[in-house]
Amino acid sequence: MPRDEAWTLIEELADHSTQDRFTYYHQWWVGDVLMWDELSTMHRGAGDYRPDERRVLLRTIVYPS
Repeated sequence: MPRDEAWTLIEELADHSTQDRFTYYHQWWVGDVLMWDELSTMHRGAGDYRPDERRVLLRTIVYPS
């Protein structure tokens, strides 16, 4: 696929997949745990925390057997 066609397709896919109806925004509370499937979702941190706030991120990968 030519590069210009590829970029057009990528932009169309990004515009479609980031519509409000497909977007989830989490309001964090102490003790919250979130899990998502990396194969079927896109993740982007919102940066909605202060730099002095403590955050803990643990990543677990489950491989199919």
